[in-house]
Amino acid sequence: MSVILDDLNARGLGPVRVSGTHGGEYHSPCPQCGGRDRFHVWPDQGEAGTWWCRGCDRGGDAIQYLVEFCGRTFKEAAAATGRDLDNLPLSPSTPRQRRKPPFVPTRYLPPEAKWQEKAGAFVDWAHGQLLECPEQLAYLAGRGIPEAAAVRYRIGYNPGENGKPAIFRARSAWGLPDERKDGRPRPLWIPRGIVIPLVVGGAVHRIRIRREKADLTPEFNLPYFMLPGSSAATLVTGDDARAFVVVEAELDAVACAAAVGDICSAAALGSSSTKPDEAAAAVMDKSLCILNALDFDDAGRKACAWWRQEFPRVKRWPVPEGKDPGEAVAAGVNLRAWILAGLPPVFRMAGLPVLDGDPGEAGDREEAAVEDTPEIPENVRQVAGWFGQYPLRIVKDGRGVRLQEDRAWAASNPEISRRVNLAVFLDPVVFDYVMNHPARVVDGNNFLNCNCEAIQ
Repeated sequence: MSVILDDLNARGLGPVRVSGTHGGEYHSPCPQCGGRDRFHVWPDQGEAGTWWCRGCDRGGDAIQYLVEFCGRTFKEAAAATGRDLDNLPLSPSTPRQRRKPPFVPTRYLPPEAKWQEKAGAFVDWAHGQLLECPEQLAYLAGRGIPEAAAVRYRIGYNPGENGKPAIFRARSAWGLPDERKDGRPRPLWIPRGIVIPLVVGGAVHRIRIRREKADLTPEFNLPYFMLPGSSAATLVTGDDARAFVVVEAELDAVACAAAVGDICSAAALGSSSTKPDEAAAAVMDKSLCILNALDFDDAGRKACAWWRQEFPRVKRWPVPEGKDPGEAVAAGVNLRAWILAGLPPVFRMAGLPVLDGDPGEAGDREEAAVEDTPEIPENVRQVAGWFGQYPLRIVKDGRGVRLQEDRAWAASNPEISRRVNLAVFLDPVVFDYVMNHPARVVDGNNFLNCNCEAIQ
């Protein structure tokens, strides 16, 4: 054990081995800024181990650790690590500029076989509980997750046991190490809530539970709880897509996959500061577009700078309403239209035929076009009225689809400008109408001069 790990254990921070990268990698809370797993330790690197905190954005060797966190002098720290003290100065002769280490994605180890067995049985049980609970199914539907998506991703619900808002099991039954409090063994606590599994190759590698609001307390108010023994790997809904939507919560990733799984994949990080693991980074490296939809807050905006540095095809694309996709759905946003509007034209065109659900067989559409003249939907007429009244036009060319507004008018009428943008790009009927319009430039003069067969 290295001096770094020894000190972390002495502080009760419990470093956990997460991979074999560089001879072994451990994660724990930071002695300085806290967190959960932001502090990274490689005990076999260098002479006595190295460390880096992604929260503080600081790192160094074992000597630097003892100086910064244990109050040792340079000479004392060197002695504690077994370094030769001959001719060592009392402090480094010239301070070295710290450089942020290059991004090396983490490779997470799968949980133990015994844990996977118990986790799989629990997930199956919780999934059955969900399918028999209309209230929880309605909650998921309100977040953009229909029952079919809940079935596909094996989402479940833990109602608790024996009238308690949790289930308690022996840790040893799950293959977990013994923990004691006041001399008595502590049980494995499985709180009530939505059960979100990470399934890899048919096996459960993680269980995260979205706890019910009624169960949150000032002492422990974390809405999401990851079951001990779980892998911290990145959830990716598909590894063969060429475009990704990156979000924070797994439920948001499932909602995005339910909306556009035929066009692109979704990845859930867990938080804005978490980086994709080795498997996720590998498939994202091959993608043509990554929509960065981390939460619409300061943390999400700051995190996007790192993504642009590591993945050049990243585009910041927060939801137009609310903080995340779940809140956006509750506000009436169509997730499919929002995502398609952010993708390059090749993806957007591929997704257009299914914006309004099943369009029927091609023959049926052609027959309807011959027999009937399509009626212009009311929402399209409303947008056409705006284009006739205000200085607006849509340009379609090799750069995609762009809404052009007079800048002075937009600055003076921000609310109308916002409504126009939402209607054009996030109303699937309006967007489909515009894309099928024969004119390259659509404005108030020709908006309704279109016999678009796709509009029914």
